[in-house]
Amino acid sequence: MTPINILRPERLSLAAIVILTAISTLSEAGFLVLVTRLGLSLGGESDAIPLVGGAELHIDSALMLAAGCVLVRFASSLVSSWLTSRALARSAVRMRKELVVAWLDTSWAHKVTLARGRVQQLLSNYTQTAATVVTALARGVVATVSLAALLILAFVTEPALTVLAVLVIGTLGFAMVPLRRTIRKHTVAASEAQLEYAAVVYETETVALEIQVHGVHDAAAKRVVDAASRAAHTLRSSHFLQAAVSPSYQSIAYLSLVVLLVIGRQAGVQDVATLGAVLLLLLRSLSYGQSLQVARAQYVGARVYLDSLADELQGFHESTAATGSEDGSPTVEIVSDGLTFSYDDDGPALRGIDFTFEPGETVGIVGPSGSGKSTLVELLLGLRDSNGALRLGELELDSVNRAWWSHQVALVPQDNELLTGTVADNVRFFRPEITDEQIVQACRAAALDAEIDSMPHGYDTHLGERGSRLSGGQRQRLCIARALAGAPYILVLDEPTSALDERSEAAVLRSLDALAGVTTVIVTHRPAALDICDRVLELDAGQIASIDTRERSSTGLNR
Repeated sequence: MTPINILRPERLSLAAIVILTAISTLSEAGFLVLVTRLGLSLGGESDAIPLVGGAELHIDSALMLAAGCVLVRFASSLVSSWLTSRALARSAVRMRKELVVAWLDTSWAHKVTLARGRVQQLLSNYTQTAATVVTALARGVVATVSLAALLILAFVTEPALTVLAVLVIGTLGFAMVPLRRTIRKHTVAASEAQLEYAAVVYETETVALEIQVHGVHDAAAKRVVDAASRAAHTLRSSHFLQAAVSPSYQSIAYLSLVVLLVIGRQAGVQDVATLGAVLLLLLRSLSYGQSLQVARAQYVGARVYLDSLADELQGFHESTAATGSEDGSPTVEIVSDGLTFSYDDDGPALRGIDFTFEPGETVGIVGPSGSGKSTLVELLLGLRDSNGALRLGELELDSVNRAWWSHQVALVPQDNELLTGTVADNVRFFRPEITDEQIVQACRAAALDAEIDSMPHGYDTHLGERGSRLSGGQRQRLCIARALAGAPYILVLDEPTSALDERSEAAVLRSLDALAGVTTVIVTHRPAALDICDRVLELDAGQIASIDTRERSSTGLNR
């Protein structure tokens, strides 16, 4: 992601901005020359004012022309500002689209390495700040074109003095280089501090319940405030340096203008009207030079965030999830042949795992914390590469087409996260092909239909932000309904009844037990859930401790 890539779709807008800026600046320059001439001619006896090259213009015509210049400048500046704002908004949208698509396409292994709140930070503050590159470059273009137009007109009016002014403005530009370098350094520090602050806030929000229970409000608040203070300190330094660009340049420029006046006096310039017009043009040129320096400072600051976005995008693209190309059959056995998996250099999380899950079989997975249950689930779902150890019949799971596979499997995670929306939105879950009837059937299977029918608007009832109006058990059953709505052939459930009472658990388990042709894998510690399993696989320290065939009972289903 480079400024050129960002601006390429806006090249027509930028071309229009350049043309409008030239029109606006020339109108402004014409106005400055005219009012200077008019001011010095109103007390005279002649009704004509001198222009460039010996030409003259009647005072009344000059007044009308000056008013016309003001109107033209206003209209062109207004349109130019609108085009710049539109380019900024569209660039922000494009960057956010590119970033979110790349993030969603990246592998699960890469997703879990990101710091908490990182994606939110990138999609909000970073993309908006980086989009100001468009504004900074547009302002830079405007300032450059305006500066050039004014200097050209000033040169036509008084060449010698204008050449000196150009040398002064160029020298001022080089003098600002150290300040821009310092701005970049402090902006990098501010970026890192803002990221740290976002992570601390996100973590604090996720453990709000524990903070409330343990009464550690003061310590938690201090941690957030300390992070906010560090972020504010670095941000203050960055903003101060950027703000210092304008007065620094302006002060030096004004002193330089005094020097130019001294030079003009020593040179014996006699044409007061010409000198006044040139001084006004040069003074306005210095203000555009100041705008150019400010735009460059903004660009330097925004470029830091743009570089961070580019680095993240590169990481996402380099870790894109494997897509595969083979369409298999979901109605075959799932085979593990010597499955071994490690995270980096921490030693194997799974070692020598061998099993065969028959089509339509229900298998329970148990084991102590850290035994490898979650790792095995991620491998079964194809979220991580099994290096050929997992197969669907004779087909390696790693080579399976991901688009096809996503329609065959479903997951009920341990953490029941919901969308901000209606019941139907949460069950359908971005799958427009799922019908209303399928949603109703799924909620009935999850023992949630009676409660939904009692809601004010049934399946169109809004559940609040991230499902805040539901209880823990309702949230869990809604996630089960979400998984069942897609009619999967392979269903993986991670502690699916942990938040349910006995009656709701029994109803859900009856529905799961009645699923026909679905291979079901249940990670659980609940005895009732194990009662519907054909076999139970026990993991310990990353190895299979046992695979037992259970005597199915109705103990857990009739409570």
